[in-house]
Amino acid sequence: MTQSLTLVVLSSGLTSFKEIRAALSTDSRAQLLAGGNDAEQVQEEIVRLKPTAAIITLGANPDQAIKLIEKLVMQCPNTAIISAAQNASGELILQSLKKSGGNKKQAAKLLNLKRTTLIEKLKRLDLMDEV
Repeated sequence: MTQSLTLVVLSSGLTSFKEIRAALSTDSRAQLLAGGNDAEQVQEEIVRLKPTAAIITLGANPDQAIKLIEKLVMQCPNTAIISAAQNASGELILQSLKKSGGNKKQAAKLLNLKRTTLIEKLKRLDLMDEV
């Protein structure tokens, strides 16, 4: 028997939350436990419920999302953190590098990317000189 996937979602907007909820409703193996746009409330829910995964969308306040991800990695080591950082902007990448003291491996982890993907994005965005 397949294990159920339990999720908590932090979404910066109601539209993206509705889209995530609709996508999850089509799969009986996925169960949305909680969600919202208040980072502190969602963090408390994640710590309390200990879901299989937490989806963090990086909206207008990427600093808030990065801080939340840092806390969750420490508080809920068995929860997979899924971020919307695949479309990370140059600004977000530079912020994560700053928070990690320039460590590309740690910055990539904050963004839920592989180190090599982070480096490719830095090159594509012509940001290698700023690192």
